Amino acid sequence: MGIEFITAWIKVRRYDQLECISDEVSESPPLPIDLQQDSSFVSIKTQVRMWLGLPEENEVVMKLRRNDGFFITFSSLLSGSTESEPFILDIARVHQTTPASARTPFSPSYVETVRSKFKCLEKRVEHVETLIPELRTRRQASIENMLHELGSKVNFLDRRLDELLPLEWKAKMQ
Repeated sequence: MGIEFITAWIKVRRYDQLECISDEVSESPPLPIDLQQDSSFVSIKTQVRMWLGLPEENEVVMKLRRNDGFFITFSSLLSGSTESEPFILDIARVHQTTPASARTPFSPSYVETVRSKFKCLEKRVEHVETLIPELRTRRQASIENMLHELGSKVNFLDRRLDELLPLEWKAKMQ
């Protein structure tokens, strides 16, 4: 069983070759491209790039559409098409029609919230770091305090036992 190929027909619209936005876009007649049936998204995109002789990925953007104009993924090419209903491939330069704008991935309020939580966490860590030298003495003091409380409870129970013990038993114990 050999490698199976699928033929997809594609009309190519080259927006990247326009001098200005008002120019008429060039559209090729439907062109066939043969793709391996088990191709991945990356290999399909690379094969289309090489087939059209397009420059590196950071220079142009490729957008694939169905015949009715809806965007689809490149892996949809593996379903094949006919010459009468080809896919449409739009090729444009990066930021060709929309200027690039400076964007931040997070809103200022989110950044401020994270910053305040980080400062709070930093203060807590600093506090713990100042307590580290005293940690051994504090632990020893805590153990001594617990032993003292336990001793007073044992003394209380011992006195109560002496008070409640019958006199006959006391004579036998001595």
